[in-house]
Amino acid sequence: MSMQIHRHVGATGESMAHMERYLERADRMKTDPEKEKRESAHYCRWCYYTSFVGVDWTTPCMVCDEEVFGRNKVCETCAVEHRLCRKCGGDLDMRARRRKW
Repeated sequence: MSMQIHRHVGATGESMAHMERYLERADRMKTDPEKEKRESAHYCRWCYYTSFVGVDWTTPCMVCDEEVFGRNKVCETCAVEHRLCRKCGGDLDMRARRRKW
């Protein structure tokens, strides 16, 4: 069996492209260039700048138990009222030790 170099070259190219995308996302998370847009959509930095692959489902809101469709864990009303990320349910500003939840 002979080595198929084009497969290795292709795999290396894919790995390099993935790495560049991750580094770009990390930089965007750090600098938060779309802060106003992100906050108006009610997402924390992690959930806004990373992509999610998966199946949409219906789940109860982490705050009020209203049914939420999609990959979100918090309904729009509760996200706005409590400054929570709609997707993960965490603090919008990523403050783990906030005074009021």
